[in-house]
Amino acid sequence: MWVINVTFQEEFVEEVRNSCDIVEIISEYVDLKKTGKNFVGKCPFHNEKTPSFTVAPEKQMFYCFGCKTGGNVYTFIMKKENLSFPEAIEFLANKAGIVLPQPDDSAAISQKGRIKNIILEILKDAANYFYYNLIKTESGRHAFEYLIKRGLSKEIIRKFGLGYSLPEWDSTKKFLESKGYDEKSIESAGIIIKGKYNNYYDRFRGRIMFPITDVMGRVIGFGGRAIADSDSQPKYLNTPDTVVYNKRKNLYGLSIAKRESSKKGIIIVEGYMDVIALHQAGFTNTVASLGTSLTIEQAKLIKRYTDEVYLAYDSDEAGKAASIRGMDILNDIGLIVKVIMFPEGLDPDDYIRQKGREEFHNKINEALPLMDYKLMTLKEGYDMSSPLDKRAYISKIAPHLLKIKSFVERDAYIRKISETLGIREEALRIDINRYSKKNQYGNTIEHKKVLKTHNNKNNAKFKIMPAHIKAEWDLINLLINEDQVYELIKNNFSLSDFIDDINREIAKIIYSLKNSQTEISPAEIVDKLGREEYVKRFSHIVARDVIYEDAEKTVLDCIAKIKGYKLQQELDNIQQLIKKTEASTKSNEHELNKLLVKYQEILERKKSLKFGC
Repeated sequence: MWVINVTFQEEFVEEVRNSCDIVEIISEYVDLKKTGKNFVGKCPFHNEKTPSFTVAPEKQMFYCFGCKTGGNVYTFIMKKENLSFPEAIEFLANKAGIVLPQPDDSAAISQKGRIKNIILEILKDAANYFYYNLIKTESGRHAFEYLIKRGLSKEIIRKFGLGYSLPEWDSTKKFLESKGYDEKSIESAGIIIKGKYNNYYDRFRGRIMFPITDVMGRVIGFGGRAIADSDSQPKYLNTPDTVVYNKRKNLYGLSIAKRESSKKGIIIVEGYMDVIALHQAGFTNTVASLGTSLTIEQAKLIKRYTDEVYLAYDSDEAGKAASIRGMDILNDIGLIVKVIMFPEGLDPDDYIRQKGREEFHNKINEALPLMDYKLMTLKEGYDMSSPLDKRAYISKIAPHLLKIKSFVERDAYIRKISETLGIREEALRIDINRYSKKNQYGNTIEHKKVLKTHNNKNNAKFKIMPAHIKAEWDLINLLINEDQVYELIKNNFSLSDFIDDINREIAKIIYSLKNSQTEISPAEIVDKLGREEYVKRFSHIVARDVIYEDAEKTVLDCIAKIKGYKLQQELDNIQQLIKKTEASTKSNEHELNKLLVKYQEILERKKSLKFGC
């Protein structure tokens, strides 16, 4: 069992864990290969020939189906480096470049955590207020009509929680104060601004509001768009960096897009409307950077969920430049990068509205690989009939060619350029080598690590999990992954209904977290579990990656199986008592009748259990 050191408050533990990508950390110890949305490799905690060690980036969890070891990034480091929990926090904080709190900082850290929670509540209430303004107020009607004219449906407006900030100077401030929040906290959330006369006024006024959420779906900031173009105000106004929001470390739409990313990759666009328009058309794997060029932090965040990225920036010069900057960052961390091309003057939002879903899907299929896009784009402005322009072009493209790690791929592009420019391949290689600082392609050969699978030939006997225990596992999975069924479970199934003690303790932690916050992650739950046997069980439960086609039906089925099992146990016990009473020489007819009545009552209760249908 581990206990959090008093130096490290919960918010610091969470900050460090969220700053560490579990795949990146474990890759330093284990050769991992991507399989579907997860990574697999040979377990570092026991000897094995066939890989059974799985890392789930979306859940930030690992589990070995061989030795049954599992947990989050802290658990892994504790076991691999033989560290205590506080030591693992220090180890990972140093890796992430996070300054450790001093012993006398604990009160300040605790205060920071309280402030963070208050700000999240403020932002959630503000988002609800803006949505109400858009849908219910006369003032918000023109903003709502504007969005409808832009082709957005009521459903997509609700899904993204779009809203409207009233044009008055302090309407949002007054609303939040009526909810009990003070000016300083509202200012810290980025909602209001302090004027030169120490008076506060709303940051967002008369704007369409786009709530920005983190990967867990919590509102952490806003983007506000002016409805009418004007020289007197910026078109877009965004929340400044706060204790919960950093535009370099978040992506608009990722909390939704991550669910589809492993199957389809991720499409990156420039603006809020691009994201929403593509989601409405069914491309729910779309995200946008937040008012800045793509950052390394955002690239690492994307890498948690996919290994393939499509850049769909605007077709203007700024969009092309952003594509090249973004693709280099994405490529450098090992992502497969392609670029979706649009006709001049069209952005993704325009294209999907004018051409439709099928044409956009064709554009995805026609997306250019990273190097092909560079060869085409960097050639613009050069006269390829001019020897001087050819030389200038080669000097421009050479650094990009030298970045290609695969010798086969690099060789193919050199041949392609040679044919396109009409110059000898040998001459092109000589020129490219001139621009290489080391005048070499590198002296290491990359070996592709291939993991082989083997059939199990040892005729090992596998234990079959009882139906009621599997049902408890499913309920725990549903509690974590299906937000809409939490109330259904809570209202129909109490902690005392769990049969297995460990499952009950796990559920207790989840219930507690669900009651205090909207979104929870498996990695966060591990921090709360404490005992190693609980962590192992929980890791095994979430590692199964079960997909529930009908979550509500599954909930009802699970509850019926568990309660049905308990009632059957009671029936079996009563049956034994009936047999004993009947066999007794001093048989008590009254007692026997009571048992028979009780048996019938329980039998009726069991029959009345509702299964999902």
